[in-house]
Amino acid sequence: MATHQPEPDRLQRHEALFTALMALERCELVQHVRTTPKTQLPAEVLARSYRDLWLAGRNEEAEAVAARLFGSRNEDPPSGVGDPEYMRWLLVHCEKRVSLKSVWRAAEDLYQSTCLQIVRALRGSQGAQAHTAWRAFCFDRLYDALRERTRRDAHVVGLEVQSDETGELRSLADVAESHPWQGSVAPDREEALTAFLRQRLELAADPVVRDIGLDQFFGDPSPVDEPDPERPDRPPLTLRYRLTRFQVYQRKKKAKVVLRRAWEEWTEQNPQP
Repeated sequence: MATHQPEPDRLQRHEALFTALMALERCELVQHVRTTPKTQLPAEVLARSYRDLWLAGRNEEAEAVAARLFGSRNEDPPSGVGDPEYMRWLLVHCEKRVSLKSVWRAAEDLYQSTCLQIVRALRGSQGAQAHTAWRAFCFDRLYDALRERTRRDAHVVGLEVQSDETGELRSLADVAESHPWQGSVAPDREEALTAFLRQRLELAADPVVRDIGLDQFFGDPSPVDEPDPERPDRPPLTLRYRLTRFQVYQRKKKAKVVLRRAWEEWTEQNPQP
């Protein structure tokens, strides 16, 4: 199967914009970042330049880039807060998907925590290729933010998302684990994305990775190592495949890699959210 390649024109344009930006002197770069229209300064270029500037110790320029990437253009005068210019899609996702049952669960709070995770990751090894799959990278940081907050407040049930079809509320941690692509596209396109991901996983070379992935990420997942007395017909995966718990999780992780690559392939072919 041929691997889908991102649009060469778009990648070449981003590369040219990044190269031109990084060639500017300090004052010119800061002014350019602050004043250039969004259409001429994509988020992918800003994310990549922030990482390189920060790693090079060019903190003033890096802060200017971060301010543009995460800042608002149309501010509300009384509060000084407005819709994010580049990251509004992420805030909208949080607002639509998160059940507002307490201040801890506020969508805006989760959004801010996610932005902090994005900045941290851009500075580390995780950020090296963030510009090549920007939205996927940001969604991963959303789940990182959730896990961090859950560890700090272990007594609090995780954030909840509401099904567009049934209205059922589910833990965002559960959704992130069982359907990593949940909420990454508009509801009317999610069925097509799910079918594409399943097709790619069914082509996995390792049949055990394929079967465990289909079991865990599509439909009702089987228990990993402890039998469920309410479902005697669903033996745990360790028993079914004669694997240790660790070996099951290894194969589950490989299945997630297949799904992640398929997700990136699909979003390159279908760039609209």
